Amino acid sequence: MNYSILRFLDKNITRELKHFILNGITSALIYYIILFVLFEIFLLNEFFSIVFGVLISSLFNFFYNKKITFLSKNKIYREIVKYLITLSISYFVFLICFKISEHLTGNIYYQSFISIGVNSIIKFLLFKKYVFAKY
Repeated sequence: MNYSILRFLDKNITRELKHFILNGITSALIYYIILFVLFEIFLLNEFFSIVFGVLISSLFNFFYNKKITFLSKNKIYREIVKYLITLSISYFVFLICFKISEHLTGNIYYQSFISIGVNSIIKFLLFKKYVFAKY
């Protein structure tokens, strides 16, 4: 009995991780496409282009995680507040990891890789256990 429960949990977490990773990649592509189109083609302000790209990719990220990754049926307004709190925490964690890894590696690319990795793990856990937790 315990083995079948573990197997179910493994399949569920594996499915969620696959979708979480796919969503992260897709959200990043959406951000860069919007940034490129607004900044390079429409020649809009850099700040506006970045903010609009972050906004649209974050909305996509939220709804994809809600509906597909974590299959949440919870009320949206509570999840949006939790999502924004989680984003704030994750950006703070990213900056801390970036500064710590600066002393360890001294290489901006390694720093980014380490920070994104740690941040992604924390984000996944917060999304699963806090933002889209099943009640």
